Amino acid sequence: MNLKYLIILFLTGFVQQTFSQTYPTFGTEIKITINGLTFDAMEPFISLDGNTLFFNSLNSGGNTNLYYATKVNDTTFTYVGLVGGTYDSLPNHLDAVASLDSLNNFFWTSLRGYPSIMENLHRGVYSNGNISNITRVYGNFNIYNFNYPFGWLIMDAAINSDGNLLYFCNAKFDFSNTTCVGIPCESKMGVAQKVNDSTFNKLTNSDAIFSNLNDTINYIVYAPQVTTDGLELYYTRLLKIHLILRFAFQLEIVLPILLVYLLLFIQILVSFLKQLAHLATSKGFIITKKMELDFFIFTYVTGQEQQEYTSIQNQRILKSFQIQQIIFLILIYQILRRVFLLLFTLHMEKNYLEYLIIRQLTYQTYQMEYTF
Repeated sequence: MNLKYLIILFLTGFVQQTFSQTYPTFGTEIKITINGLTFDAMEPFISLDGNTLFFNSLNSGGNTNLYYATKVNDTTFTYVGLVGGTYDSLPNHLDAVASLDSLNNFFWTSLRGYPSIMENLHRGVYSNGNISNITRVYGNFNIYNFNYPFGWLIMDAAINSDGNLLYFCNAKFDFSNTTCVGIPCESKMGVAQKVNDSTFNKLTNSDAIFSNLNDTINYIVYAPQVTTDGLELYYTRLLKIHLILRFAFQLEIVLPILLVYLLLFIQILVSFLKQLAHLATSKGFIITKKMELDFFIFTYVTGQEQQEYTSIQNQRILKSFQIQQIIFLILIYQILRRVFLLLFTLHMEKNYLEYLIIRQLTYQTYQMEYTF
């Protein structure tokens, strides 16, 4: 009996050791140098043979373009230039997030024609720095929903090594930059199967595969990359912050500005009242007022006739009155504007709880194993 138990324990340990999931370990980060590059390189992708580094310029508004560099050694590349065929000459364009399979099928995201054309993922054939046979990528992995200011698009995508599976990120943006500024309001990832060179359809079990990854309430997920064997998926995850922290963040910025405006307002008001008292006590004069150009103009009368006051001092005071009245209106406008922005932000947050802003960006890379 004891021998039998020992054999069972041995076999159990052997099976666990053989078939248990193992996690990779990584060394320290090594800085990559791109010779000849004078601007920021963002969202890099390296070809499967390791000889070509694709990247785009800084994706923070304005024009974003795709570039490439060739390998010198493991840590050094030489900048070549634009990826031919991907450049969009229209202002405020975006072409970014390259991906390439073993057959040189090149994929990237572009906002050209969006939202008139919702398919913003593009595909072409890469050869020696140029893309040919360019087409949009069609299929039911696209979310055809644009209701200004909110619209869905493919934020980024990665093709697997043999070109048969497309890992994509659907992202919902606020194009008015009111509720979600510079980040998606919501995002989720999935996988689609190739139908032909320009069409991929979402796998029927895609949502189930990514069910533990897609948490649209608490996280923004994007930037998928899959290993050559298709067993490990790497991606970026951003933690959302609760509504209260979002509103507190707004208060931190706006309240000091409001305080400065109020102090200036009080200071000018005191000065205004002092000068007004000085004129009011001037012998033989009383003050009347009339509404003109939306602020008060002060005039002076003796008896029944309106006279021009010739005192140089009081002329200056009169002019100062009018300047201060304008400043009053400007300060009141700024104060009301700031208060309105605070109230509007709170109103929007109450109506769009899912669009929670990121206060502190926490980048975390995760991996997952799955089977189809």
